[in-house]
Amino acid sequence: MNPTGVNESDGFAIAMIVMLAVSMLVVFSIIFSIFRNTARRSKELEDEPPVSPQIPKKTAGQKEKPKEPWERDSDWWKK
Repeated sequence: MNPTGVNESDGFAIAMIVMLAVSMLVVFSIIFSIFRNTARRSKELEDEPPVSPQIPKKTAGQKEKPKEPWERDSDWWKK
């Protein structure tokens, strides 16, 4: 027996239990931080109105830009 009073096999088992506890603590802290951040983010999103992307629309009078020689027509696959 060692002077510490713990067998080598018992020391290994205790070390594995400690490592298991530390890894579970890390996983639970990650899950907790994800949960906390998603709860905070949903409150922020409720306050803001939805924003739609502003896509410029073409009118009948607008002409398309001249095409480069390597560009195909938009309906090339229908032919």
